Amino acid sequence: MAARDFKLKLSGFVELSAFAKKVCPERFQRNGKSQRASLNLLAQVMLGINLNKSDELRLCNWEASRLRQEQIDYAAIDAIVGLEVFNSLNKLAEDRNILVEKESYIPRDEEVPEDEGYKN
Repeated sequence: MAARDFKLKLSGFVELSAFAKKVCPERFQRNGKSQRASLNLLAQVMLGINLNKSDELRLCNWEASRLRQEQIDYAAIDAIVGLEVFNSLNKLAEDRNILVEKESYIPRDEEVPEDEGYKN
C-alpha cells in the first residue's frame, strides 16, 4: 500500500471495504462470514459491473517511465469506479438512515491489509 511503502501520510480518503461493510454488511457475507470486499467485488455488488483485474495487467510494470494506454485506462477506470461505489454507498446510507462518519473509514496502519498482488 502506498502509505506504508512510501511512508506517506494520507488524508481525505475512505476505505471503501470498511464503509461498505458498515452500510450493507449483508451484501458482503458468504456462509455467515464477512468476505474481503475488493474494488471488483464492490463494483459487482454495488454497480452491477465486472472490472478487468487480470494479473497480466494488474501486475505489469507500473514503475515504467511511460505507461501503456491500457495501464492508464485501468487506473482511470479504478478511480472512476471507486468514486461511483462511494456515491452508491453514500446514497444507500442515506436511504437506510445510517449516520456515517467518513473519518472512521480511514484505516490506521495496523488495519491496512496486505495487497495480495504486490509483495516486497
